[in-house]
Amino acid sequence: MATLWEKTDAAWWDDADDPEIRLITVAPDEGELWDSPGLVVATAKMVFAAVTGARPNVGDNAKVDL
Repeated sequence: MATLWEKTDAAWWDDADDPEIRLITVAPDEGELWDSPGLVVATAKMVFAAVTGARPNVGDNAKVDL
């Protein structure tokens, strides 16, 4: 765990040997990305869509197999 330790980790744990630290390894088979204009703009577009009945365009979305 010491090889992964960064200074900012000290905000949550005392040191790399803290017994409360858990490392989880994940091996995904697919991924999905959302690229949106930000919370305020996305919210405004959703409100506009709700009022007009149109579908909101809140950004791009892409899926990939890994």
